Amino acid sequence: RFALRDARKPTGASVLVSAHHRNAAIFTFRGANTLLEPKDLKTDAFAADLVYVSSLSNESADRFPQIVEQAKAAGALVATNPGIRQLSARLGPFRDVIGKIDILAFNRHEAGALVPWLIAQSGEGITYAAKIDKAETRIDFLQPAEVVERQIRAFNPAPGAWFEYEGERYRILEAQIIPAQPQTAGEVLDDGLTIACGTDAIRPTVIQRAGKPAMPTADLLRGKPIAQGTMLA
Repeated sequence: RFALRDARKPTGASVLVSAHHRNAAIFTFRGANTLLEPKDLKTDAFAADLVYVSSLSNESADRFPQIVEQAKAAGALVATNPGIRQLSARLGPFRDVIGKIDILAFNRHEAGALVPWLIAQSGEGITYAAKIDKAETRIDFLQPAEVVERQIRAFNPAPGAWFEYEGERYRILEAQIIPAQPQTAGEVLDDGLTIACGTDAIRPTVIQRAGKPAMPTADLLRGKPIAQGTMLA
């Protein structure tokens, strides 16, 4: 209904180069997608509950404030993912209306272009989280298994929740909660490295020795068994 034709350039196209484990490269020609003008922004196109604005570039990025203003005037929520090109080359128009955006989505790379400016604008009131001490990440098996499992998830991938065995640190990156009768906290209950907690037990599924890559616990135990009855701290 609101698709527009522009004789100045063809519509954008992209070519995706794939690999087995990821999309290695995307070549994009945006064409007419970069040429939005004020006259293209029809009022009835904003008659919606939510207006989502994709990444814009060139002249289209300069229209971003008008798009947001027209959406808000129509009573719509505004959601956007600006993309790194818009944030680096056309940040000015974007930040002019950032306070009127309801949902803002960006990845770490895009955040690097935007967050420093947000912090500079905020001034007083910025609070920085204290650096996590390694002692805080040591697993206390006296805690219930539910608490220990949450700690493992909270510190994955870094700095990692850990225990010590034979003077060496082992980081647990993923674990399951296993129902268990009361046992001595920190005791290894079986050959699969199920570890007793204050209540129930945890069974690590992904683990990492110091200086080694992360691996499934079963693989680690084949090379470095930790016997049933061992006490871990």
